[in-house]
Amino acid sequence: MRAGFLDGILSELGFKVTITGDLVDAELKQGDRDRIRETLDMIGRLLGATRLMDMYLKETADLEKCIEDFMGG
Repeated sequence: MRAGFLDGILSELGFKVTITGDLVDAELKQGDRDRIRETLDMIGRLLGATRLMDMYLKETADLEKCIEDFMGG
């Protein structure tokens, strides 16, 4: 479930995402300095948000809501 959440967020941020099992591999190949700075800020927030995510993310239906909430701030 957490991999699906990460996939949704990273894809929205413009990353090319590949998931193999529970391994999430993402790469971002373009962007100007300001865009990269904003993306790094979001990645920091993402690390904090996913730390204990397995405790409250129980169903696939919850994924879209979590992604929407995260992207909304």
